[in-house]
Amino acid sequence: MQKRIYEANKLQKRLRRLVGEAIADFDMIGPGERVMVCLSGGKDSYGLLDILLSLRQHARVPFDIIAFHLD
Repeated sequence: MQKRIYEANKLQKRLRRLVGEAIADFDMIGPGERVMVCLSGGKDSYGLLDILLSLRQHARVPFDIIAFHLD
């Protein structure tokens, strides 16, 4: 059980780091901008929302997140 938790945390940190690097490299989010995440109900969109929420807490640049359900 502990190994599964360890691996999940390791994956979460890696994804957060890679998404953060992509945002910085391509200047995707500026100060005070709003980011809209469309949730389709799948794992990918919820995963992206979770990563962005985590990044927002530790980001040097403040930004807002708006989540919408896409039917």
